[in-house]
Amino acid sequence: MYFYAIVFYDGTPNNIGFVQRADATVGDLHSEIENKLNVNRSDYILTFWDVKLDNEDATLSDYNITPGAILLAAKKDCTDSNEIRKLDQLEDSIISIQSKLACLQINSDFLSLINSSPNAVATQSKDLLKISENCMKNLEVADSVILPSSDYNQRKRRKQIVNSLNVR
Repeated sequence: MYFYAIVFYDGTPNNIGFVQRADATVGDLHSEIENKLNVNRSDYILTFWDVKLDNEDATLSDYNITPGAILLAAKKDCTDSNEIRKLDQLEDSIISIQSKLACLQINSDFLSLINSSPNAVATQSKDLLKISENCMKNLEVADSVILPSSDYNQRKRRKQIVNSLNVR
């Protein structure tokens, strides 16, 4: 006898089949999915009627899976490497902004000691405006970063970046 099922993966139905044994397990089904779809079992979550099939030693009959069953192999949420790269660049930018602000503070202290000229104050105002614009651009980039709701660490990291860029 032959076991067959339809597994939806990435929005596409796929026919999965193997010679059925009375003791066929969820692990056997995972192996067939890996072979047929060329995906690692760690990259998806297999469900049947909203029940997660996470016990690979359980038989298909334990989950009432019969030939012709329709299963869902949903991709696990993971953060795109481009989004992580954006966060890395934002952190580098924050370091640069902090050093520019430190230089601006030193210049401000020096100018206050020598009774600053209007020209020096105008230059310092322009520098401060550039830093402010840079912060706004970085906030826009941080806002555009798309993170899955399950990636708590990256979401926390983005929040820290945004808090660093917000001037209080």
